[in-house]
Amino acid sequence: MKRPARARLRTKTGCLTCRQRRVKCDEALPICQSCGSANRECRWPKPNDNIDRRFLSHCQSRHHKRVLDDDVSVFGQDSPNDDLLVTSVDRSQTLVLHSLEPAMAHQAMTHVLEPIICRHFVDTYYGLIILPGCHSGFYHGWLTEILRLMASHKSLYYSVLACATSHLHSINEYVQMRELALTYYSRAITKLSQSLVAPSQPETNDGLLTSIILLYIHGCMGWGTYSDIPRHLNAAMSIIALRLLDRPMGIDRLFDFLAVESVLYHIFHMTTGLWTELSGPNYDSYIDFWYQAENLLDRSSFTTASRRLDSPVIGIPIALFRLALLLRQQRRNSLPLTMDMQSIRSEVLGYEMMLFGSQELQSTSDNLAIPEEYYKDARSLYAIIVSLLWKQMLPHSEPGPPLEVSVDCWQIRQAIQVFKKYEHDDGWARCFIGNWPTYTLGFFMSAAEDKEVIQAEMQRRWDLTKFAQVNRYIGDLQGTWAARQSQNRRSSLGS
Repeated sequence: MKRPARARLRTKTGCLTCRQRRVKCDEALPICQSCGSANRECRWPKPNDNIDRRFLSHCQSRHHKRVLDDDVSVFGQDSPNDDLLVTSVDRSQTLVLHSLEPAMAHQAMTHVLEPIICRHFVDTYYGLIILPGCHSGFYHGWLTEILRLMASHKSLYYSVLACATSHLHSINEYVQMRELALTYYSRAITKLSQSLVAPSQPETNDGLLTSIILLYIHGCMGWGTYSDIPRHLNAAMSIIALRLLDRPMGIDRLFDFLAVESVLYHIFHMTTGLWTELSGPNYDSYIDFWYQAENLLDRSSFTTASRRLDSPVIGIPIALFRLALLLRQQRRNSLPLTMDMQSIRSEVLGYEMMLFGSQELQSTSDNLAIPEEYYKDARSLYAIIVSLLWKQMLPHSEPGPPLEVSVDCWQIRQAIQVFKKYEHDDGWARCFIGNWPTYTLGFFMSAAEDKEVIQAEMQRRWDLTKFAQVNRYIGDLQGTWAARQSQNRRSSLGS
């Protein structure tokens, strides 16, 4: 007599879309190959959906008391606050995953945690690394491209996880999240190295370049990889040089425009560093690329009404950005004065005239605080810094942070007016182009009440973004203020 076939449990893996269509899913995150190739929505089940209900109903089953809430969503579904998600995952690790075999635990964590981290990247982190209100092709187009490329580029997939996990660590202060972020970062480097060894044309690979961009963003905004930024920048510069710099025409792809601006922004922040640092990366190794890239961007434009809204990363005139970088290098005293002093003076006077000619700043409401207004006022802050640095640039000045200026200085009063204008505007505080000018202007402040305005602004930026860059700026500024106060106290006692 033929034995009846033994009933088998249904497969509980794969995305919901493939399971509903009854096709095999390769289970790639965040978008499986089947959904990605057909441009279908790739929906994933909740953690409890992957457990056979016969196990759930058994009182001795390790799944019986599973604590992941039904409301915990995964990538592609509605998501509650990420701190609650991470708390739920951490709790589930303690009560459930410790009872699994190591291989099963790793697989469970992959299916539970990584989609949540991806969701945090989409919902929270991404909006903090690109300027609000820029061309939709930048804001939405780049995110769509990242999600599409993640399925086929493991280096990009792990770069996304590294950035988002590091940010979750800043929010929740879980040591495990920091360790996990560095693990993802290491995996991204490994996959990136394998991609570069394989015979290919890296200058045509958007996934490769996007992965590199996110790795140096991780170094700037995240924790533990700050010293790696120069090598990632050099890699991105090499790819962009092969791809774009020899072209006679301007840039015709939004992604390429974004990539060039991103590299220039991080060259600026890497070479300016902290004001108390007396040395830094070799400025000369970047300046040739800067001028070529700046000329390339000047030849490129898109169809928005405002040139500033065509800018996804920098948001202010690139020439002003470069002038601030040059004067900062002069203040560090590590760069010989090779530019024509008269040319620098003419540029500075031009920006001062812009400040004098601007209309009186008015208090603004949320309805009026549009991104273009953020860019306009950020440009004013950079112009104020350029004006003040120029006045302190002496042939044999001591290297170090900017010096305090009079409380009645017109540049200071105009800067304070900008900060007070946005003291209740969270959108402004989340906008990263204001980080460096706020930090730098703090060194010029001499009045206690003006320092309090800067302190409040920097603290709000940290509270709303949790970027390591802001934390470094706060520490450097507070240390300088404390040192100056101590020096003034000693001077008053000595007199």
